Amino acid sequence: MFSLQSKGVQVLVVGVGSRAGNSKLQNIAMGKPQNVMMMTSFDQLAVNLRNLTKAVCQGIYANLF
Repeated sequence: MFSLQSKGVQVLVVGVGSRAGNSKLQNIAMGKPQNVMMMTSFDQLAVNLRNLTKAVCQGIYANLF
């Protein structure tokens, strides 16, 4: 994964439920806690999906220019 980081790849991780381990999710997100989002349920994920998509797209756009 670290070769991805050297290429500028960002990994956004979404944990769903109380059993999603934050430290494991941070490892997947290449050590960036700001790239970890926790949701209590898939219903909450569905409600927040629009904001999540918007944030990801804005991040991609910002990195292009």
